[in-house]
Amino acid sequence: MSTKENLYAYVKKFASSSQDVEDIMQQCYIRLWLKIDDLNDTQNVLPLLYTYAKNLLIDAWRKQSAEQKNLQEYGYLVANTRSVSPASSDLRAVQEQMKKALLQMPERRRTIFLLRKEYGLSSFEIAERLKISPQAVRRHLDEAVGLLKKHLTAADLLLVLVNISPAAISFSS
Repeated sequence: MSTKENLYAYVKKFASSSQDVEDIMQQCYIRLWLKIDDLNDTQNVLPLLYTYAKNLLIDAWRKQSAEQKNLQEYGYLVANTRSVSPASSDLRAVQEQMKKALLQMPERRRTIFLLRKEYGLSSFEIAERLKISPQAVRRHLDEAVGLLKKHLTAADLLLVLVNISPAAISFSS
């Protein structure tokens, strides 16, 4: 069995999807390529690849755990919000607050937020479209939501993230 096949079998045991397996494999070989000049024995790199894979899997699990925690917090917020159907005057006020918050964001962050909210693109799809990493997309989204939290109440933020399409907000004033 080749090194690639052994590593694939190892990662596949622990990864949750075939896309995750491929991503981790790719990252392992990128790390190996970056360190190849520092290696003494380039014939037996499998243990090093296993270490890279193990560390990347742990990182993925931590990230997944954090995302699940965020979803639980979001569920708590939804459960503790009385009504998610505001009066039209409330809706206009929330839209205006959101417009102000979005205009304070750097253009790239605003674009990423709108691509996610308006078009429903995944982090990976946004990353491909903007030629940045999925991690950068997630960081921009986290920072966008953080800025929105500063400008909106919890109930209004919930409205923004669940009901209100950014397309409904006009940026021409």
